[in-house]
Amino acid sequence: MEYAGNISLGLPIGKQTFLVILDTGSSNVWIPEMNCASIDCLEKNRFNPSLSETYQEDGRNWFIKYSDGSNAQGLLGQDYITFEPNMNDSLTIPNITFGLARKLSGFKDNPVDGIVGLAFTSIAVNGVTPPLIAAINQNILQSPLFTVWFGHQDARENVFGGIFTYGAIDNVNCEDVIDYEPLSSATFWQFRLRGVKVDDYSIAGTWEAISDTGTSLIGGPAAVVNRLGAAVKAKYNQDEEMFFIECDAEPPPVALIIGSHEYNIQLENYIAVFENNTCIFSFFPLEGDGFGPTWIFGAPFIRQYCQIYDIGKERIGFALAK
Repeated sequence: MEYAGNISLGLPIGKQTFLVILDTGSSNVWIPEMNCASIDCLEKNRFNPSLSETYQEDGRNWFIKYSDGSNAQGLLGQDYITFEPNMNDSLTIPNITFGLARKLSGFKDNPVDGIVGLAFTSIAVNGVTPPLIAAINQNILQSPLFTVWFGHQDARENVFGGIFTYGAIDNVNCEDVIDYEPLSSATFWQFRLRGVKVDDYSIAGTWEAISDTGTSLIGGPAAVVNRLGAAVKAKYNQDEEMFFIECDAEPPPVALIIGSHEYNIQLENYIAVFENNTCIFSFFPLEGDGFGPTWIFGAPFIRQYCQIYDIGKERIGFALAK
């Protein structure tokens, strides 16, 4: 299950629109180019530079590879980007450098056209400026932050799933901010996790965690996640690489300790129901390589708590979702 949004590239606004993953776990924007010959591009909307009044060539090559092995490559270009072009409160940012993908791998069965990265410049391929950083640099946003609210949804397609609010805190869908946590690294949206507990299992530590809107589950160290799974009576399937749990199970909340607060994820947000009446425990063992974050907090955590991504103050806030 993925949460996707709509963007428009170029001018006139709305002439070329795309369905994209709005991804706080990466920093680059890319869309398939009209001449993309990969089989992965066949069912996707593709950008035609000649149809935009404002497109400019960059000339540099780019290549990006994601943690699941999927990758994209092509040439860089520059143009206007508009978030939610069909909405009255759409956000338009000029002079955004983005990738025109001529080759894709691993995206054939993914219904989105491309990805818009919302993390920091420091992890951007080719050192390009991510769109919201550019918006802040150009004084386009009212405040240098954005809020993400995810509604609770089962594994369904083409349903309203959430709201990204640019330049403001979402007070309609989110309660008051519980607290802000300073970023331990302004690369990803990365901060420190102090402990995890569920039922009679608890463990304290100091782990690096990231908030990632582009990840549908929560990943963590195998030893900890396996204990969490056992505590809620979920069974790990090696072939499927996920935990299955009885759909009528009523396990207690999973608590994540961040700063001085416990953030409880309720079962309706960490048990995902699929169409064939099977259910999964939405945690997975994350195979670390000694670099990067130890935990990835994806959709289950974001459904429970709105995320306030404060770019200007390099911190992240959490507010209970209404």
